[in-house]
Amino acid sequence: MATELRREIRQLVDALPEEDLLTVARMLKGLVFTDDEPLYTLDSCPEGEPPSAEEEDAIHEAHTDIEAGRVYSHEDVKKRLGLS
Repeated sequence: MATELRREIRQLVDALPEEDLLTVARMLKGLVFTDDEPLYTLDSCPEGEPPSAEEEDAIHEAHTDIEAGRVYSHEDVKKRLGLS
C-alpha cells in the first residue's frame, strides 16, 4: 500500500506545472519539518515587495508572542490538527 501511494504521489508531482513546484516542495518540507531547524527564515525569503503595514504589525505581534512564550511546537500543532 505505501509503495503504491508513494508511486502515485511521484506521478502527481511529475504532472505538476512548473509554477506549482515551489509550493508543493514547501508543503512537503512542512510535513517533514523538525523542531531543530526552521524551514525558512526572513533572511532566506526571496526578495519581493516590502511588507505592508498590516504584515509589519503581524510580524511584531508574532515576535511579541514568541518572547512571551506563547508558542506551539510542530508536534503540538500536528496533534491539534489530528495529524499525529
